[in-house]
Amino acid sequence: MISNLNAIAQDSVSIGFQVNVLKGNILPHSADIKALSYSSPHGFSATLLRQNSRSGKSERYPIKSRNGLKMQFVNFNNSKQLGSAFSISGFTEPLMGSNRKLFISAPIEFGFVYVSKIYHPTTNPENLFFSTPISFYLNAGLHLNFKLGKQTILNAGMQYQHISNGGIKMPNKGMNFITMNTGICYYLQAPNWQKNKPITSKKLQTKYLFESYLIGSAKTLTETNELKPIIGFQVSYLKPIALFHHWMLSTEGVYHTFNKAYFARRGEEINPWMQSVLGGYALRIGNTSFQVLLGLPVINKTSNEKLLYQRYALVQTIKERFLLTMSLKAEGHVADIFDLRLGYRITR
Repeated sequence: MISNLNAIAQDSVSIGFQVNVLKGNILPHSADIKALSYSSPHGFSATLLRQNSRSGKSERYPIKSRNGLKMQFVNFNNSKQLGSAFSISGFTEPLMGSNRKLFISAPIEFGFVYVSKIYHPTTNPENLFFSTPISFYLNAGLHLNFKLGKQTILNAGMQYQHISNGGIKMPNKGMNFITMNTGICYYLQAPNWQKNKPITSKKLQTKYLFESYLIGSAKTLTETNELKPIIGFQVSYLKPIALFHHWMLSTEGVYHTFNKAYFARRGEEINPWMQSVLGGYALRIGNTSFQVLLGLPVINKTSNEKLLYQRYALVQTIKERFLLTMSLKAEGHVADIFDLRLGYRITR
């Protein structure tokens, strides 16, 4: 197996392994979960990563990045009510100043998590964090990396971690926790640490991008325990402003069968189609981008919707034009719903 991995590494990428230990604190973002926020989560993670090792070629961005798969175990230090969590996530990690011995990286992760203890009205009524054993997992961090050699790197940093079922089932306060972590990374073959040569030809530089998506999700109606489908579309315009930074304008339309059923049970008839306009920022490095948008419902806004909402999306490009996206809609500090998006990108 090791020889096969070395063969892959010698081709155009370097394969690496990383292990970390972590310890942190739960952030009590709501008074309802403050009583259980005293515990100090701790755990460890194991990561399989790949880093582009091509040399002598111009790159679209002068900053290198790596991506891969991470598995993490967290003990919430409250075995009776919170238990533990095991997550599997994909990540992308820009490496800033990686041609130096000491450099900074900023991993962004999206995945799934299994939690061992969930809400129950009689046996675990105080655990309003989790109501489904499988939830979504989001992680954003900032790390300091020190090269012991070309293949071995020590790292330490801070991560913001979020667990939520995205409103699929209530209660869903979700958990936010900050962790400090430290670890070591080893590459089977030394990556090319030389600084990328950015594209300078105006003919090859991107002027703008259009992205279109089909949206799919679902949300549970608490009164009947029915899972209501949610479908829609999104169209976005992205304008590069510097390096990997982009401004974004977008519109999304959603057919919200949950809202239709929710208001019908209260004697109200509504149009379930809601249209919104959004604006924000996209960090785009290689085949992965992270988008942060502020949305304003403009057509058929319902009384259970706030004036503004946030949308966070992790976008993975497949074969240059096809897009696979996991997206989170949040209102303030409360996650509303996760969805899956399939898209297509046009670049000019």
